[in-house]
Amino acid sequence: MAGTSPGGSQSEDRDGSVVSELSRVCVVGCGGLCIDYLAAVTAFPHPDDKIRSTSLEVQGGGNVGNTLTAISRLGLSTRIFTKLADDLLGKAMIAELQADGVDTSHVIVGSGGMSPSTYIIVDQQTNTRTCIHTPGAPALHPSELSAAAIASLLSGATLAYFDGRLADTTIKICQQAVALGLPVLVDAEKPRDGLDELLAHATYVVVSEKFPQAWTGEGTLGAALLAMAGRLPKARFIIVTRGAAGCAMLDRRVAAGQG
Repeated sequence: MAGTSPGGSQSEDRDGSVVSELSRVCVVGCGGLCIDYLAAVTAFPHPDDKIRSTSLEVQGGGNVGNTLTAISRLGLSTRIFTKLADDLLGKAMIAELQADGVDTSHVIVGSGGMSPSTYIIVDQQTNTRTCIHTPGAPALHPSELSAAAIASLLSGATLAYFDGRLADTTIKICQQAVALGLPVLVDAEKPRDGLDELLAHATYVVVSEKFPQAWTGEGTLGAALLAMAGRLPKARFIIVTRGAAGCAMLDRRVAAGQG
């Protein structure tokens, strides 16, 4: 009879343990969704030009939607909080998220109004994109989010993610997440109203390349990262995404000799 080697058994045990741990992960994401219209062009138009796109794609977008979709496709449990209208765009976004396994039961759907959308011009010559965003209406109001709804949203969560949008309402979720001892990840694209309060609670911070210097007023990325670390004492690490150049990271645990 063929037997299982001790090494193979240990490997299987480790694999089973990892799968078991991942099955308990639940990421709750809060922020803005939108429909993206991605128009690719050979070169960015000049004022008053009329040009043709080389392709057009329509798909769900927004940092929180993109993030949760990626996490869900990795097989982890995800749950989203945002607000949409009951229009065709809103229904399309919910259907797309549900198809990828994202729990949309906590999305606030307003009667009437218009869901958010972004028209994105993709310049194939410079490999850049220009975004023209149209906010949704009516806007989300903090009174639309009850304590019971927050408790339900965070039930069983292991990480709370915030993209910086809808901050005057999502700060209530963030504060409760902190009270429950959940780690908080804040994804900051640019300075926004209410973002500073979210960042003050962040365990992990991920920002765009331009954010550190815009937020701190420092002249270099290195100095800006250090300034951010000083202003965000709870942050264990700060990551700056830099496109084709990769990313930069300040890890407080390494700096403190813990890594």
